[in-house]
Amino acid sequence: MMKVFYYPLKTPVKVNVLAAGAKHTKLFLDDQELLTFHEVIIPVAEKSRLVENVEREGNIYDALVLTELTYLTGYGMIEDTISPQEAVKAIEENDVEFEEVDKPFDTQTRILYFEEKLADSLH
Repeated sequence: MMKVFYYPLKTPVKVNVLAAGAKHTKLFLDDQELLTFHEVIIPVAEKSRLVENVEREGNIYDALVLTELTYLTGYGMIEDTISPQEAVKAIEENDVEFEEVDKPFDTQTRILYFEEKLADSLH
């Protein structure tokens, strides 16, 4: 069983594009950049589609396009002894144990959790 240290965001962040570059991954709401991550990113999203050649800020990305009701609700950190491939396999097999933490820590792999939410269910 893989242990994931989970950091829930106090306020979910509305996003609709996850753009993956060679050295970073960026989250956007339309054309507005919201967050940048420099680790390997494993996105956990219910409804999304992969789109090639999405342009943002003059750069071309392979992107995950999320539905209009998608929010980043938190992110997970795994210990660096586990490879991103092992982490993806464990998530797919639902072989994950969560431990909530009060602040993020440095890791080579981040797991981003997205949920579809209606605006009135954010509290």
